[in-house]
Amino acid sequence: MNTHITSPTRTARVPERTRKGQMEAFGLAVIVVLIIIGFFIFVLFRAHERANTPVYHNEYITDQTPVKFVTAFVNLDVDECANYQNKQNIEKLIYDCATTQTIRCGTQDSCTIVNETLHTLLNATFVQRQSSFVIYTKGMGEHDIQVSYLGCTADATTEKGYTGMTIIALWPYAGNVEVYMAFCK
Repeated sequence: MNTHITSPTRTARVPERTRKGQMEAFGLAVIVVLIIIGFFIFVLFRAHERANTPVYHNEYITDQTPVKFVTAFVNLDVDECANYQNKQNIEKLIYDCATTQTIRCGTQDSCTIVNETLHTLLNATFVQRQSSFVIYTKGMGEHDIQVSYLGCTADATTEKGYTGMTIIALWPYAGNVEVYMAFCK
């Protein structure tokens, strides 16, 4: 006699633990896929952002360079004048050139030193890069400076980008000296 009893409720079912394992594996796979898609979207946006950065960076440099150059130029200490009473910077030399012209560094007066220093800096930077620019002063009378390169002039006939400017007060004398720089388009 066969004593094997079969139960009608016993069918070929997947055990509960195996089903939970399959659901967990599927859920993990979905999460991994979502992370990978998110990573690719991030990389695409980042690559697009970097492609636009140089244009913005170049515009910023073009806009800020005249301001920063003029500011740095007038605060520049001049080596030729290191032995003259106190260190002399370009601002003091421009002041002297526009007023009393008493500072002499070696055999050169303040006006000559300002002009030579400016030309040396411009030749080492903007002329070497073939940048079209103009730098000029107002308020120094007959000693006003105007340096233009590649057809860029101080008058209104050339289209200029952002202009940098600084003012040097001539107190106790009347007036002031204005130093301008602009790149032409």
